[in-house]
Amino acid sequence: MRKKLIPVFFISAILLLACVTFLWFKKDHLIYAGDFKPPFRPVNELVNDLYVWDRFVGNGLGIPSKGIAEVFPYELLVAFGSMVGLSLFTLEKIFFYLILSISGLTMFFLVRYAFRSSKTHDLAAFVASLFYMFNTYTLFFKWPNQLQSMFAYIFLPLSLLFYMKGLESRKGLLYAFAGAITFFLVAPSSTTPTYPLLIFIVLFFYFIFHNLLYWDRNKFKHSLLFTFQFILLVVFLNAWLVFPYIHDISREYKDTFKVTSGIKSFGETTEVNSLDTSFFNIFRLMGFWALKDQWQGDPYYPGVFQKYLSVPLELISLTVPLILFISFFMKKIERKIKGLLLFFSFLSLMALFLVKGVHEPFGQFNRWLFFSIPGFSMFRSQYEKFGTVLVFGYSILFGWTISHMYIKVENKGGKIVSIFFLFLVFIIFFIINALPFWTGDIIQGERGILKSKHIKIPEDYFIAGDWLQKEKKSGRIILFPFTPDGSKGTSHFWGYGTDFMLSRIFNYPTMVTLPFGLTDYTYDDLNVLLKVFPLFNISYIVTDSSRDSNSFLYSSLKKIETQTDDHKIKRVKELSYLKFYKIDPSLSVPYIYTPKKIFFSEETSDHLLQVASQLDYGVSSAIYFSKDNSGKEKKEILPEEFAEQPILEYKSVNPTKLRIRVHQAKSVFPLIFSESYDNGWKAYIVNPIRQPADKIQNPKINLENYKPEERNLEDQANKNELEGFLDKGWVSALEGSKNRIDFISKNFQYTIQNNNLPDGFLLETWFRKLLDEKNHLKVNGFANSWIIDPNDLCSQKKNPKTSNLCLKNSDGSYEIELVIEYWPQRLVYGGTAVSILTLIIASVYLIKLKSSRLL
Repeated sequence: MRKKLIPVFFISAILLLACVTFLWFKKDHLIYAGDFKPPFRPVNELVNDLYVWDRFVGNGLGIPSKGIAEVFPYELLVAFGSMVGLSLFTLEKIFFYLILSISGLTMFFLVRYAFRSSKTHDLAAFVASLFYMFNTYTLFFKWPNQLQSMFAYIFLPLSLLFYMKGLESRKGLLYAFAGAITFFLVAPSSTTPTYPLLIFIVLFFYFIFHNLLYWDRNKFKHSLLFTFQFILLVVFLNAWLVFPYIHDISREYKDTFKVTSGIKSFGETTEVNSLDTSFFNIFRLMGFWALKDQWQGDPYYPGVFQKYLSVPLELISLTVPLILFISFFMKKIERKIKGLLLFFSFLSLMALFLVKGVHEPFGQFNRWLFFSIPGFSMFRSQYEKFGTVLVFGYSILFGWTISHMYIKVENKGGKIVSIFFLFLVFIIFFIINALPFWTGDIIQGERGILKSKHIKIPEDYFIAGDWLQKEKKSGRIILFPFTPDGSKGTSHFWGYGTDFMLSRIFNYPTMVTLPFGLTDYTYDDLNVLLKVFPLFNISYIVTDSSRDSNSFLYSSLKKIETQTDDHKIKRVKELSYLKFYKIDPSLSVPYIYTPKKIFFSEETSDHLLQVASQLDYGVSSAIYFSKDNSGKEKKEILPEEFAEQPILEYKSVNPTKLRIRVHQAKSVFPLIFSESYDNGWKAYIVNPIRQPADKIQNPKINLENYKPEERNLEDQANKNELEGFLDKGWVSALEGSKNRIDFISKNFQYTIQNNNLPDGFLLETWFRKLLDEKNHLKVNGFANSWIIDPNDLCSQKKNPKTSNLCLKNSDGSYEIELVIEYWPQRLVYGGTAVSILTLIIASVYLIKLKSSRLL
């Protein structure tokens, strides 16, 4: 009975000690730092991250997103907590507690199982879990800057535990399934795909050791079979994430598989990460480059790190590797435990060598390793990646060695002395050496110009976000003042912000600077800015008086306020720190549009301002830079000016799909889509999805209760305008998703946003005609455009497959229905189907095995 209570006591102690995270918080202040981004609007962020294109990042212009990795379990649980009424502050406290406690628990269960033949396996497991929870690597590097990567850190022990059990048990399929579920939980770390890859590397080396140290042909066959089952289940159960990531990795990391590509940037990253990775530092888990660095004269780690330069703490931190070294000389250890110690020692030594990076000694060899072996440069942030493996190995070796020393002390000095020994170990290594965990200094405050990692965002921002969510017309906001260097970071009196953070709070695409170096030319000339803004689909200018005056250019703020009477912009909302100015819709272009005038430039997009400053440059214009479209120039078929433009009717179905109905198209025209150019965006011609005739043909009945919303009066079509659209055939759907007429915009630059258009079905583009990729060009220096020739597309002779999808009007013009789709989203849908199917099949099979008593 007493033996059974020991693990319960240790588990309770781990759960209790993890409560230290509650000391890290200040009242009503969130913790926000580095790559850790708490969900400011949990439900909205959960929905947004279901898609692999994010409109909110990339300075509000959109970029491919890895946010889907954070959907489960992180965002799903946070969204659920938000829905049941928990505050962001409370949710973040719970999240921090779970990260610390689970890291201890998974390590405890791994070591307890691995060393189960040892009398002190419970003690070894407890000490190892404490080391895994409280160490200088996570102290300075992981908390709180890299919390997303902590999912791989906390579930690495559990992955190895299930892999070990599967290799040693006839219930291999059960443990393969459990391991696949563990990788499911690792998903939030997969925003950096090298983290799950690191887990596979650890498992691979364990496979080698397990079979080489205890060679047996039958056991080897079982190991191969189980490993195959394990990998298969991991891939297919996590296909919802794996499939889109294979595409993402093949594109984003293609240079890492080339010896000659990307060497300079990768080399710079490795050099920075190797600044302080001397053996002296990495032996004691203190090789993070920022520990001794500073920003504009202010150290990143002023008071906290200086304590670790003192002789007592240096001696304590160096004692850790010395204790690990003792394990090599311990006698009377059974063969299996010796093998495990050898394995974890190998992991630690390998990680030490790789964490060192290009720091001497052997710097040149590591340079060759990182940049001559195809693919290895993906680990160029070596301290970040291999530091996890180093701490993992250290924790297990430290736990086992201390437990073994405990037995020696007990045999020589008795129970009281051995307990005092454990007390000293706890005080020295987990209190003194990890003091910032207990004092709260792990979350740093202000350090000169460097802001505190505790932030309290003014309520203004959330009020503004609620107001913007009622905006129906697609657009962007741009935040003033700009940063002098054009960076996407924003500094406020209340803390740091970014375009990502502000976009999430506003739930609206937010630009914090202008691309292409335009800031240097335009920040002081509002008239020039108003000529440039239409290119980026900007609807609002927002001034923010909470910004630090020493970091931003304020000269344009007064000009915005003094020019609100010239009808170009007008103030529509004012809060304590934020003022919203709406740009006259006639001076803006829609999210989707066809230009009236085209400009061709032989320069790069950095010259966009010069082109836009030309006297004949108008609002409904487009600029093609030849260097953006090498080999795909269409100057010979595109006129510089269009006498007749088709009418576009569109709906943004979701971040990865838009439906466009082209009305009265007579001749070639560019279709411009104001999201960042990406080869993943594809345009398809599809079968028109029409409402029943009686829904459209009797507008008076349909419009009886139609009334524009007060919030959208300036943008929404009134009753007379809508009747005119219906008469001309420019609006082809009236009833929205809730049996009412949803938002229909005015006619802006020959474009009508109609939120009543159907969403369509999931597979509608999968077997449809794709518009030729050679007609997919970059426009305005960032956006997508497709050159469409209706006379070619709808010709029975030239395109028999698409001609029957066009409707020809009596005047010879065409009605065409298009869907623009971000192609990689299909991989999410396909992968999710595979994951669900795998879960069902595996579950049914395991239940059958259990019922037949084979499991």
